[in-house]
Amino acid sequence: MRTPLITLAALTGLAGLAGPVPAAPTKPTPPAEEASLVVSVSDEVTTAALGDRLSYQISVRNQSRSGAYRLDLRFTPPGGSELGRLDRGGTRARGDAAWRLRVGAGRTVTVSAQVRIAELAEGANGLAAIACVMRGKTPVLCATDVNQIPGREDIHAVATARDRSLFARAKPWLAVGTGGLAAIAVGVVVLLAVGRHLRTRRSRTRV
Repeated sequence: MRTPLITLAALTGLAGLAGPVPAAPTKPTPPAEEASLVVSVSDEVTTAALGDRLSYQISVRNQSRSGAYRLDLRFTPPGGSELGRLDRGGTRARGDAAWRLRVGAGRTVTVSAQVRIAELAEGANGLAAIACVMRGKTPVLCATDVNQIPGREDIHAVATARDRSLFARAKPWLAVGTGGLAAIAVGVVVLLAVGRHLRTRRSRTRV
């Protein structure tokens, strides 16, 4: 189940992308270059259970009409999973997968990562995978894919009707446990907003 594109720069004040390809045609990399890029990730399923093997397709599209770019792409699999085969020269680092990609103008580059669900975290209702375009160690443009764990609370459920609007937006990030800087950056912003909301209403809600 693919969630909407998330621009971490808008949430955490991060901006910019990796530099352009040395060979022509190229252009300088402006801070707002992420507007011309689209990143997506999907395993084409909506649920995942212990022992399942998933195949994630991660795509980066360059929507600009001119200029090609070399981009660092990082894929963080769901918490408790194990990375399997990576195509197109993907490498492993601390449980994540990484690629160095050249994306031409108007082109889409797709890579794949095989994952096995080896463990289900206690209290987690879903499994989230995150794909990010990186600048150094900083994620600047990300997308997520979230799968429901069968038999556990619906990741889209809300505890009370009055909190429906807020939690409908925050739930995919709060319901799952996964590593990676991208999850931490988004999670901190969402948790702070939820905390303020709950203190104002003086009610207890379990995600």
